[in-house]
Amino acid sequence: MAVGILPGQVNGWPPKCSFDSDTDSTYPPLHTPPSPLSAFNDSFGASLSFHETLSQTSASAHPIGPMPESRFSQPFSPTADGYVARSDFLRLRLQDFPFSISKIQECVAAPKKYTACRLSSSSVNSEDGLANLIEQAAAVIQWGDLEASVSILNLQHYLLGLTHELRDRLNNAPWLTPHPIPRKRLALIRGRPNLTAGGPIYRAARALNLDLVIIDDEGHWLQPDTDDNRLHREGFIATDMTEDAGVADRIIASIKRYPLPIHGVFTVSDNFFVTAARVADALGLSTNPVSAFETSVDKYRSRLLQDAPGHTARVTSVEELNTLLTAPANGNAAFTPIYPLIVKPTKGWSSECVSKVSTPADLALAVQKATSRHGSAAVIEPFFDGPEIDANFVLLDGEILFWEVADEPPCQADRRDASVQDTFSPEALTLPSALPEREQAVVRDTLRDLLVRAGFRTGVFHVEARVVHSACEYRDVGGGVVDLARKDGGGADTGDKVACKLIEINARPPGYRVSVPSRHTYGVDFFAHMLAA
Repeated sequence: MAVGILPGQVNGWPPKCSFDSDTDSTYPPLHTPPSPLSAFNDSFGASLSFHETLSQTSASAHPIGPMPESRFSQPFSPTADGYVARSDFLRLRLQDFPFSISKIQECVAAPKKYTACRLSSSSVNSEDGLANLIEQAAAVIQWGDLEASVSILNLQHYLLGLTHELRDRLNNAPWLTPHPIPRKRLALIRGRPNLTAGGPIYRAARALNLDLVIIDDEGHWLQPDTDDNRLHREGFIATDMTEDAGVADRIIASIKRYPLPIHGVFTVSDNFFVTAARVADALGLSTNPVSAFETSVDKYRSRLLQDAPGHTARVTSVEELNTLLTAPANGNAAFTPIYPLIVKPTKGWSSECVSKVSTPADLALAVQKATSRHGSAAVIEPFFDGPEIDANFVLLDGEILFWEVADEPPCQADRRDASVQDTFSPEALTLPSALPEREQAVVRDTLRDLLVRAGFRTGVFHVEARVVHSACEYRDVGGGVVDLARKDGGGADTGDKVACKLIEINARPPGYRVSVPSRHTYGVDFFAHMLAA
């Protein structure tokens, strides 16, 4: 490291980098974490490392007497050639960095090629060498102020800690790829209702050098061709999005009218998953099978991925329920309600009209509630008693690239005395899960197998389930705090009985309260993975 060189004395400082305006310098440096492009890990990522060269500058100097504060700037140079996979890699890898950062300047944008800087001792021990290094840097970080009175020993500890943290963050995730990534254009069916909801998608697309075309109703906020809107999308195609039998054909016609090629189609709107898959399939674009999405959005069909005959039923009315309960089996396993059970719409979201039924007297009421809300049939299924979890998967060709599990504390309907009017609306999530590792492995393997059995191979999935015969339960752990804890006796008698029971499959990234903690904890950007799929 070269210490004591003033960038103000070095020709060419500061380098002409992106994010170098006054506006960008005050922009929160870390928004969404990078998408670790795992396909490149084996072939290229392991060889990637960074040179770091540190220079010290004074923010305010005086010819005589101590300086009140010092500031360090550090150029970064990958040691291998390659093409930039994501332009905001550095600022995203440095989110929540434990050392104060004043400014990040990223000098190479996707999909440009970066040529590695070859360092020598003269590169960092002369003014001209340092100037050349800065000119070739992929990025420059300006660290926060340090008190000038800091001791040499404390400064050494500071620099060692900073360097170790940087190397852990930058050398363990691929940033460059060995081959150029062709620029692609994706159509987003149903733009998000506002920038807050759509921001993670638009930012990820921009960083990955993807062009977005929004397909939505006339009057959507992204339709006007303003400078602000052009930051988030390349184009907008006004289309009648009425959810009828012709919506897929209208979207296909809109895409065909667009003057530039569309390379992929996606949506994050639950009620458009099947439509988006049909559009992609009709246009010959990459997609999971339409049947997989049809299974995921139909809670009766997804329940049958795991259910035994006679335990689940589908009815469209109370009259059909009564017929079902009184009709002979006709050679098939008769439907026999085992209480408590769950009644919910076959198509729906946000736990709307989901009821726990504990007595035969409440069954008809729950069916009426479920069939009247969304105009769909109702599914009647067993209630699985055990901790509820949310699991998130990133799959590539059926294999897990990343997964995590979160605990969902009990809601109103989980009470033993819950009525049909109590809801399953989630109130909180706890990450990471407190379930034993063995039970988490059961969750992982079971849900991955169910996703593949449904027909999904590649993408991001948010899956809800329950763990039955768990060694843990929710109880008061003291001070009025209800948390997941080992059952009395440690749950050692559960043995091989532990099982994971599917609630529903969502073929999209998780919501805000999960996606944000995940990217801050693991550096995984679910939305970037979704776009790359």
